[in-house]
Amino acid sequence: MLTYILKRIGFAALAVFILLTLTYLLTGLLPYLPISPGQNESPAAFQRRVDALGFNEPIIVRYGKYLHDLFVNHSLG
Repeated sequence: MLTYILKRIGFAALAVFILLTLTYLLTGLLPYLPISPGQNESPAAFQRRVDALGFNEPIIVRYGKYLHDLFVNHSLG
């Protein structure tokens, strides 16, 4: 009985991880940025904001930071 419960918990954790990964990758591969320049924001200021938020990094690096924040810092953002 204990092995059945542990197996179910393991499969549930794996399913959550797979769904988390697929969701992040699908939204991260969209061809647009999730932020837009402000009304009076210069292109240089917008680029600094993009750099500060890490949108210029590869998606695998952003995903690693996301997982770190999720599991270590307990932050969903």
